[in-house]
Parts: sequence; structure tokens; C-alpha cells
Amino acid sequence: ADSSAADVSNEDVRRLTPARKSVVPDVMQQAADRSRVIGAEGARVQIFVISDYQCAECRAWYSTVLPELRRLYLDTGAVRLTWVHYPLRTHPNTVRAASAALCAGAQGNDKFWAASTRLFERQAQWLTVVDPSAILDSLMLEVGVEPFALRSCTSSRRMFRQIRADIDWVDRANGKGPLTVMIGSRRIADGGNLASVRSALDSALALAR
Repeated sequence: ADSSAADVSNEDVRRLTPARKSVVPDVMQQAADRSRVIGAEGARVQIFVISDYQCAECRAWYSTVLPELRRLYLDTGAVRLTWVHYPLRTHPNTVRAASAALCAGAQGNDKFWAASTRLFERQAQWLTVVDPSAILDSLMLEVGVEPFALRSCTSSRRMFRQIRADIDWVDRANGKGPLTVMIGSRRIADGGNLASVRSALDSALALAR
């Protein structure tokens, strides 16, 4: 009740019997979950970015800070980054935007990040429309996803459970919502600033040696 996040369903929408749902992994959700991670599995430091696709600070971080972190830390294998969805209840279309990105990501890691780029760059196209589904699907198609699988995923709200899991994780971790940058369970002060993030990462890497 105290959460600022949107109310997102945790329903398993797969067409399986309840008994089967409880024992059969959702491989699409697992693929989508992997797709929003950058960096080596054996990285010494884990960083989490809590974001909302309508958040202006998140958009700025994505376009300016993330490329530098990729070059300096993520591509070297030292740091592993996970993009965490926290759609605010005051941003009604952002849940579907996150769902679209994860549905794209289920078709390949590069698809999630290309989809996220489209969503941030084209915010004005989908933010205020009553039903953004068609616009969001068209943006996802631009990154080369298979159309039938995408629409089946988005229309069924298959990825809502992953978004719900992200929200619950943030609330348990006291992550405070977007934009928040965390190293492990510790929030980085001024996480929107590249210099602050680099300083925090360098300190964490020094301790992890």
C-alpha cells in the first residue's frame, strides 16, 4: 500500500493447468530476465539501475552514463548491470512499455536494449495516448523482433509477472524507485551523475579484490 509503483498483476497467464504452471518454468520470462543484464556472470561487482521509461532522469542516464559504464566496466567483465523496472502509478503507460521491452528481450539480449533505446527516444509518441499498444508494438518491430511472438507476448501481458517481481524486489530493498542506482544493496548517492557512479564502482571493485 505504501509503494509508489503501479499495481501490476502477478498472474501466470500461460495456458497450462495450475499444477503444470507450478512445475514448468516460464522459459520466455527467464529469457527476458537474462536480456536486461549486461556483463560477465563472474563479475566482482553487481550494479542495479531502477528505472521507469517515462522518467526524464532515467532517459538521461541511459543515453549518457550507461555507454560510459559499458566501455569502462561492463565490457571488461569487472561489473555486471541489471536494469530493474519500477513503473510509477502516476505513469499509466509505462507498465506496457516495460512489458514491450521484456517481450522483445525474450527474443534476444540485444533486442531488449535496442527496444529500450526506442522507448526512451520516442517517449513523445506513446506517453499520453489512451492505448499505447499499437505504437509500442510498432517500435519493437523496428528492432527486428518476430511480430507474432511479440504480439502474443504483449497482448497476453506475459511479462507482467517479471515487472511485478522487479517492483517487489525494489520495495523490499528500499530502493526508492526511479532513478536509483545501487551497488549490491547500497544506494549510490547522486546516482544520476557519472562521476559519482564511477567513484562508487571503483571503491567497490577495490574492496572486491
